[in-house]
Amino acid sequence: MLRRSLSKLENYATIVGMMVGSGIFVAIGEAGKNAGPSTVIAYLLLGPVTLLLALPYIIFQSTPLGNVTGGSYIHISRTFKNHFIAFITMWLTWLTYLGVLSVLAISVGRYLQALIPSLDPRITATICLTLFYLINLTGVKQFGRMQSAMFFVLVFALIALIVPGLFAVRVSNFDNLMPNGWAGFFKALPILFFAYAGFDALSQTAGETKDARRSLPRIFVLGILTVIFIYAGISTVAFGTSSYESIIMSQAPLIDAAKTFLPSGIGPIIVTIGALMAFLTTINACMMVPSRILYAFSEDRICPRILSRLNNRFATPHVSLTINLVLAVALIWTKTIGYLIGISMQAMIILYTTECAAMMCLPYINKPLWKSVPYRINKLWVASAGAIGIIALIVLYAHIPDPLPMPLVIWTLLGIAFYLFEKRRGRLENFDYQTNLTSLFSLNDREEMASFPLPEGV
Repeated sequence: MLRRSLSKLENYATIVGMMVGSGIFVAIGEAGKNAGPSTVIAYLLLGPVTLLLALPYIIFQSTPLGNVTGGSYIHISRTFKNHFIAFITMWLTWLTYLGVLSVLAISVGRYLQALIPSLDPRITATICLTLFYLINLTGVKQFGRMQSAMFFVLVFALIALIVPGLFAVRVSNFDNLMPNGWAGFFKALPILFFAYAGFDALSQTAGETKDARRSLPRIFVLGILTVIFIYAGISTVAFGTSSYESIIMSQAPLIDAAKTFLPSGIGPIIVTIGALMAFLTTINACMMVPSRILYAFSEDRICPRILSRLNNRFATPHVSLTINLVLAVALIWTKTIGYLIGISMQAMIILYTTECAAMMCLPYINKPLWKSVPYRINKLWVASAGAIGIIALIVLYAHIPDPLPMPLVIWTLLGIAFYLFEKRRGRLENFDYQTNLTSLFSLNDREEMASFPLPEGV
């Protein structure tokens, strides 16, 4: 069984570190080319949308499912009593995490290459991934400690940029708020939404968090609010201290902005430290999360059983971790990362749409689980919130630049083939899939789940 070692602080470090990632140091420049200074408004607008999309996680994490590893996969499969819907959704999500893992590792390599030109970014990225693989391999507590240490450095760097930067803001820089009109504003929204995406990673820590059912819902809310504050503050500083024209021409807009209000040489150092910590906290989380997705698949026998095997010494899913490392490194050296990034936005929108749909249906198709929610929420409010979330996701999907539907379809078809093959093997081994969806003991946290009522008719 996985060990419950993660503290509240380590979970805050996980959700904030996962969400910030490239959301500041990359997305702000890309989105700014379209939205201009209204990027600040876009960040603020997407904040409540993100909280709304996190509502399903808050509700599910408050139930007995909130103590079980698997996150969205467990939420969706147990609500709909269907492995397939949950598997395909998380199959796409697993691929997305591998893509993010590879891209950020290469980003670290390129940042360091700017300091030491002789460094090959691919070698640096491979070393970086191997380091975090070893950290995750030696125990979830080591993961949490490293995440917390990097989180504190990240927060220090962001405070060092935001606080003095706000005093240097020139209101006149916001006169031309939308240089490309509403079309440019809406074009920037999917880019910035992808910066907010990743909060779902917190649910994957449930099986290894102390008192997860009570602590994680609160961490979801406060963690996302913290990220909203960070994004609003840093984007205000970026566009308030530099003109729109200079930002769209800059290769490193935050570094150029920092030069205007920090002592010479200090600004670039702080931005570089902040960027590296943002990348590394996300890499650490992205190394952990996909291994837990494979672990949950394996527990439900829709992946080979070996993927849920735990290391005898460290109680970590070492086989799943190793597979993810090999695939991420292969993506870097074969230069196929672009294939994954092309479907990442779509995959995340599909994930959150399915999670919203599960929340909407929960009170009606799994009443015992709904009754275990400690919050007294009206069913109609839950349905309305889910519907609004889905509509917002459809709007975002419609504005994705170059969505590349064909790679998404191909990977989905591969997932279907893999699912059918593994389920056939499971049936040959007499695995009872129907009982797995309704039995308490199909879940790995038996003590907590002992009070969880079985669905009617079981």
